[in-house]
Parts: sequence; structure tokens; C-alpha cells
Amino acid sequence: MATIKGRRGCPNRDCLLHQLANQNNIHTHGWYKTKHGRRRRYICKVCGTTFSSTTNSAYHKLKASRQQVDQACHMSAEGVNISVISRILGRSWNTIYRWLERARAACSRFQDKHLRGYEIREPQADEIKAFVGPRSDKIWIMAIIEVSTHLRPSTQVGKRNYKNIKRLFEKTFHRGISDGSVLITTDGS
Repeated sequence: MATIKGRRGCPNRDCLLHQLANQNNIHTHGWYKTKHGRRRRYICKVCGTTFSSTTNSAYHKLKASRQQVDQACHMSAEGVNISVISRILGRSWNTIYRWLERARAACSRFQDKHLRGYEIREPQADEIKAFVGPRSDKIWIMAIIEVSTHLRPSTQVGKRNYKNIKRLFEKTFHRGISDGSVLITTDGS
């Protein structure tokens, strides 16, 4: 068995080395087959947990190729609607929705874990109105963009009210670093 150095940590929350990389506790533990190819298995020598190369990712236990899931995410990011994506890929609407929701959750976890300590100079707040169901059911998607770097450090979905806008800015300033002189701009609406 080979020791895996670097990026992998034990996914078991009860393990003493949970998510700690470079501890020499993760070893290869064989392979398993899927209809889209083989996947590597790993074992933690501290707690005995076995896991796969896709554990805690958007691809975990999906019965589809990574390429197809990535294609659905790419089309969604380009503004293609879920119904069209499902027709193009030959999958049900619910399957595409589930893939996109998994990808969103994975991105959110990644951002919460890794997006820290960026410099805040000129955050620009913007929002877009979207409709869920009938036209009367509107929802707002609010985001902050750091103008100098084009970083989008936080988003908030919900009603366009003080509470949600405050939460949006709190997330941004909680993660980032500011010298105290910040220019906040909006489009005035």
C-alpha cells in the first residue's frame, strides 16, 4: 500500500486527523468499478475509514460521467435553462436540478473553506430579480463584486430587504481584509 501525500485528508469527522493533509495516514486501498471507469479507494490508518476519490465532491455516488455533469454545470453558468439542458443531455429535469444543486453546494463549501484574507478595496453590490413559478413569486439574487480583482466573495438569495443586504456585506467583510478605507458602490437602484 502506498501512502498518499498531499491533498487528501480523512473525511470522517470523528477521526483525530479529520481533513488534515500530509499526515501519512491515508493509503491506497484498491479500486472499484463504475460504468464510467475505475475509481480509486483510500483508507485512513488512524480510524479505518475507507472512502473513494469522489467522496465529499459533487460527483460522489452519481450514476453519470463527470463530463456530463460538468457539461450541465457549464450550460447552466452560460444561462441555459434546466429544461433545455435536460433535453440536450437526455436526462430528466430532476436529475439536472440535483446535479446543479450538488455543484452549488460543493462550490459553497469550497468558498467557505478557502476564500479568506482577500483585500477589500472597492466592493460593488448588485442584484437581479428572478421569478420562481408565477410572476408574483419574485426572488432576488444579490452579489458583491470586488472591482479591482473581479472576485465575487459573497452572494445572497432572498427578499430584497435590509436583513439580506446586511448579511451579504457581513459575509464579505468577515472573510476579507480591509484597511478601513473602503468605497462601496451600487448602481443606485
